[in-house]
Amino acid sequence: MLWLLKMPNKIASPSNTDSPLRGIARHEGLRLGQSTIEKRDTLRDEVFLLSRVRLAAGRVGTNLRSTKMLSRTGPSAFLVKSIENVRPGRALDVAMGRGRNALHLAKIGWEVTGFDISSEGLAVARAAARGAGVKIKTVLQGWEDFDFGTGKWDLIVMIYAWVPINDFSLMKRIVAGMCPSGLLVFEHHLGASSVPGSPGPNQLRWLFGNDLRILRCDAIERNSDLRSQRPARVAHLLAQR
Repeated sequence: MLWLLKMPNKIASPSNTDSPLRGIARHEGLRLGQSTIEKRDTLRDEVFLLSRVRLAAGRVGTNLRSTKMLSRTGPSAFLVKSIENVRPGRALDVAMGRGRNALHLAKIGWEVTGFDISSEGLAVARAAARGAGVKIKTVLQGWEDFDFGTGKWDLIVMIYAWVPINDFSLMKRIVAGMCPSGLLVFEHHLGASSVPGSPGPNQLRWLFGNDLRILRCDAIERNSDLRSQRPARVAHLLAQR
């Protein structure tokens, strides 16, 4: 599957029902019906579909986000600032990768669960937790299958999470999983259509504004946490149920 991960983002139109994308998706077990494929007719949607296939490829042991893409080993500065005066409770790290944020949360008293599709990344996270003398629960699952529960989490962390931000039903599942007064901390590149999980301008307010109280929602120019470390527009959201 390594060749797939190197494919360019601009691919043949998914409107072609015999397209390579359809065959790859079927091979990887993705639930992409013909009507879904035929309705995706923009480059952003093509990239979204390709990202799902790339994430599926991660299930066989290749996950770029957790093994190569992130350069920072310490926790997100935005996360650290957002919870500095928050009483620890139950936290969920969505698409946790190597667990840099989960590890920080566990060190300061949070009961942490994280999920990811990379067994390699989860193994690194568990080893780091053992070395630090703390516990984290890791779950080898993707966003499609993970059970967010109802009113379960005091904190949900989505830091450079490779999940489909355009999937409204997934965002509803995330909100439903939050406890009353629970927090959502989100950080990702803004408007980077080639990076799964990157929101568009004002998209975070549109997704969460009706269900959560927005405490902070902005985008700032700073060096990316991704491997390139180049200056980028980074979106931040801190919201409370």
